[in-house]
Amino acid sequence: MSISPQSTFSPQSTFSHSVDAAAADTLPGKWCVALLSGDDDVPLQMLCTRNLRRSVMKRLTPDVLAEDSKPVKSKRADLSQITRRIYFTRVEGTLEMELLYLRAAVACFGEAWRRLVPDRQAYFVQVDAESPHPNYHRLERLPAKPAGRFFGPMLTKARADGVVDAMRDAFDLCRHHDLLRQTPNARACAYKDMHKCPAPCDGTVPMEVYRQNVRQSLRVTNDADTLAREWAGKMKQSAATLNFEQAGRWKQKLSVLESLRSTPTFEDFKFVVIDRGEKRGAVKLFVIRGCDAAEVDSVQTAVDQLRRPVDWPGDEAAHRRLGLLAHYVSEPATGVVVRFDAGLEAAVEQAKPDLWPIKEKKLPPEDEELRQADGLLDQV
Repeated sequence: MSISPQSTFSPQSTFSHSVDAAAADTLPGKWCVALLSGDDDVPLQMLCTRNLRRSVMKRLTPDVLAEDSKPVKSKRADLSQITRRIYFTRVEGTLEMELLYLRAAVACFGEAWRRLVPDRQAYFVQVDAESPHPNYHRLERLPAKPAGRFFGPMLTKARADGVVDAMRDAFDLCRHHDLLRQTPNARACAYKDMHKCPAPCDGTVPMEVYRQNVRQSLRVTNDADTLAREWAGKMKQSAATLNFEQAGRWKQKLSVLESLRSTPTFEDFKFVVIDRGEKRGAVKLFVIRGCDAAEVDSVQTAVDQLRRPVDWPGDEAAHRRLGLLAHYVSEPATGVVVRFDAGLEAAVEQAKPDLWPIKEKKLPPEDEELRQADGLLDQV
């Protein structure tokens, strides 16, 4: 069930009479999220646009002129006869635009919002060392209730699968979860013979011993340096006793451990986005915590927000927002993304020249000719 657009677009601007091309010309030619509505405020179309006036004009004048001055029918739907009101909110950057578009689509279009909002897929890796059969798993959605630890979001399935394989290689964990679930009555796979799994599945080691391996793997997130020193010591000890095969295995584990250092955890999915403000030289700050993103009014507020736990997605809209944020953080179309809270004020000042580059003044024609002549003299 949709709700009134007035509760969604805030601050709001409305055009309350029958819209035509002349009336649309009064709209701002700037970045906006807009809703075109018909009689009784029935939602017709949502827009994400960098020039609201031009986008609305195209939709309200569907016929265009060809070279021979004959009208050519546009592929766009003819909204000129049914649009009665335009709601819009000014935005300054891509993140602000996409967040408002998602919120407005959910609020105004009921169950149909899913067709309007792209589903940007993100992947996660879960492990719960205290579960009956602990192991690493790739997930395409976070569960309703968190249990264990979560890595991600990651943008590709291959990246998530790579983390699962690396954890299993580095800490000798089970590769066949179906066998692990049969503990201790399963028939062990070939990894037991290769000394790459302690084989809890057939009872070779108790489940509690295997569980310790899983707990050890979680040190990657908070104690990787100590773990690397321990393994380097074991590698040297194996080499000193001429057990070069074992030393080689420790060396391989160390290389895998290095690849895991940069694996993101969901608890650390916290960012500040610095984007352009409404006036030249001004900036807007947005804090991302898990599936939540909101504008804040100061650097101190941003720091306080970053110290809070991440927000867990509770519904489909929150999952869509999390996917949107994961892709935005990876490659922001506008704005500057920073991951830390210390030194945030300095980061804001450093970002301003990129967000607001200095415009070169246009010189009168005679001055421009003199400037070019000076440049040629400098080259002589």
